[in-house]
Amino acid sequence: MKCYRKYIILVLAVLLLASCSQQKEDDQKTSGLTIEPLELNKKEKVLINKTGVNFIRYFKLNGHLKKNEDLKIELDKYVNGKKTDESTSSTNEPILTFQDDILSFGIQTLQEEKKLILFMGLTNGISSTTESKNNITASSYGNVLNKKIKLIKDTSVYLAAWMGTSKNEIHGGFEDEKGKFPDAIKQSELAFVYKITLVHRKK
Repeated sequence: MKCYRKYIILVLAVLLLASCSQQKEDDQKTSGLTIEPLELNKKEKVLINKTGVNFIRYFKLNGHLKKNEDLKIELDKYVNGKKTDESTSSTNEPILTFQDDILSFGIQTLQEEKKLILFMGLTNGISSTTESKNNITASSYGNVLNKKIKLIKDTSVYLAAWMGTSKNEIHGGFEDEKGKFPDAIKQSELAFVYKITLVHRKK
């Protein structure tokens, strides 16, 4: 009987160690999920300019998602510094492992129609929406994220933004925000902010 007890205890110990090892391996994979700005070379920039999209920014995603994790990619709209309910978002990410997967945010200005076409690049396609430009005469556009950063669960990383005003000049920028919400948005009349968040996957 004592021999059986020792055997059972040994088997349980091995199973426990294997479980802990697998959990540690999964945690290590998740901790490597990063995003960073992607700089284009001269030839790539020329090709992009031929598309007619006025402004576009690219980001590179690398790492691994657990089965119970998801990526939420959003384009939020702000009017007079306040977030509206007109956000565009994407969830239920079909990919679990990323290797230099590209995300992007672009804007095409239609001067005559006084409209903006906003492009949100996802891991598996592109989403676009058209917005009224109204009386916007000056605007600012750029990266909010300027370096490689690790995604932390339930913490949004702001990637790029566009903001506009009906005045002749606009103050503030985004380059020093390091992925955090850009305060300059609060002073804008119209703004669009592109962000990504590591979240729990809904069943």
